[in-house]
Amino acid sequence: MDISTVGYRRNDAFTAYIGMGSPKQLAKNQVAALKSLASGKPDEQRTVRVGADGRLAPEICKLVVA
Repeated sequence: MDISTVGYRRNDAFTAYIGMGSPKQLAKNQVAALKSLASGKPDEQRTVRVGADGRLAPEICKLVVA
């Protein structure tokens, strides 16, 4: 399972854009920086097992919605 966080300064191109001064036209290096900051790459990867009943462990469910 991939675990990604999204929000303020986490996979957040908009806040980074504001931090750049909200330029009307982005330079190539700024575009690259924004793409890197908001790549959507997971923060963490975990292996999970699903029980015979088809349910995930409760601690995994809490992690996903937290």
